[in-house]
Amino acid sequence: MTVTITIHMVIYALGIFFTWSGCLIGIIKLLLKREVENFKAGITTANSKADQALSAISNHKEASGKQFEELRSELIKINDKPMICTNHMRMENNDQKLFERLDQLHGDIRELTGTIKGMANRLDIINEHLMNGGR
Repeated sequence: MTVTITIHMVIYALGIFFTWSGCLIGIIKLLLKREVENFKAGITTANSKADQALSAISNHKEASGKQFEELRSELIKINDKPMICTNHMRMENNDQKLFERLDQLHGDIRELTGTIKGMANRLDIINEHLMNGGR
C-alpha cells in the first residue's frame, strides 16, 4: 500500500500549521502586552510611594534639625552662665537638666532613626514585591 502525498495535502497541512502558529503568537502577544501594562502601572505606583517616602524623610530631617538647634542654644546658654562656686566645676542642678534634656533628645533621635529605617525597609519590600510581579 502506497500513500501518495498531493499538493493539496501539503497546502492543507501548511495552512493548518500557519493558522495554529498565528493563533499562538497572537495569544502570546496579548499576554505580554498585559504584563507590560501591569509592570508600567506598578512602576507608577512605586514612584508615587517613593515620592511620599522622600517627603516624609525630609519632614523628619527638618524636625531633627530643629531639635539640634534647640540643644545648641541650650548648650550656649549653659556655657554663658558664670560659675557660682569656684571650688566646684559643675553645677549639679544644671547638669541634671542638661542630662534630662540629652536623654529626651537621644530618645527622639532614636525614634526618628527607627522610623527612617522602617520606611527604607518598607520601600525595599515594596520594590522587591513589584519587581517580582506582584507575587
